[in-house]
Amino acid sequence: GGVSLALLNLPMLARVTEEAVRAVPEEMREAGYALGMTKFHVIRTVVLPVAMSAIVTGICLVAGRAFGESAVIILTAGLSTSGEMWDFNLFSPGETLAVHLWYVQSEAIVEDARQIADKSAAVLVFVVLFINFAFRFPLWLGNRRKRR
Repeated sequence: GGVSLALLNLPMLARVTEEAVRAVPEEMREAGYALGMTKFHVIRTVVLPVAMSAIVTGICLVAGRAFGESAVIILTAGLSTSGEMWDFNLFSPGETLAVHLWYVQSEAIVEDARQIADKSAAVLVFVVLFINFAFRFPLWLGNRRKRR
């Protein structure tokens, strides 16, 4: 399931990264070359720091899309789990929060299925927000330090 999600979302991540790097003004690159920097040094010290904010935003978008892709997980990993709390076996069955939410909403036979689904959706939203915050906070701190 993880490999399927990676292959499904990799083109989007590559395209977002490519657009972020292309959005860096040509004058900044030329200024680095005028100072005698090599092409690798210009990319490492000029282009990537300028494009990093857009690249991280693309990573957050791709991660959010991967969290929502329940059809791929249903078809590849199935609906059952191994039953162990920490199962690191790559070949064991698993399910994501999106699959769990779909399963509880559509096929659950318990009377409090709606409450379970609401809580699962809340956990999914908080996980996505936490990951976005974890990616964006260091960039925010870096930009704040640069302004001083």
